[in-house]
Amino acid sequence: MRNRKNTFAAILMPCALAALVFLASPAGAAGPRVAVFPFAVNAGEDMGFLARGVVDMLSSRLSADGRIAVVEKSRVLSELEKDPGPLTPERADALAGRLGADYAVWGSLTALGQSVSLDAWVKKTGSAEAAQPVVV
Repeated sequence: MRNRKNTFAAILMPCALAALVFLASPAGAAGPRVAVFPFAVNAGEDMGFLARGVVDMLSSRLSADGRIAVVEKSRVLSELEKDPGPLTPERADALAGRLGADYAVWGSLTALGQSVSLDAWVKKTGSAEAAQPVVV
């Protein structure tokens, strides 16, 4: 399991950096507000701790330098409880908009054997543009 945690950290850090570059605003401008939604888990065993860890780690990395504000996890979870269902790009967009976020971030974590992959998407709230995958 230690190997999976190391692999997970190695995947998450570049994703956080890519999202940070994607979302960063010009100097002097108010930073964007981001809603980070729970990541879906696709695994044969209970990997819920990793799903929770993705949200916590990604949120802390995005907000670390103060240029990006992250919607509080409790507010995101509360909004999801009010409106249950699969997290599609359209739903993520609507929920992020209700939370006052400029961007929605969500994804999935897949574990198969000793391999772990993390797929993440970023969508500007209210934009007709498709969600952008974060590729590492």
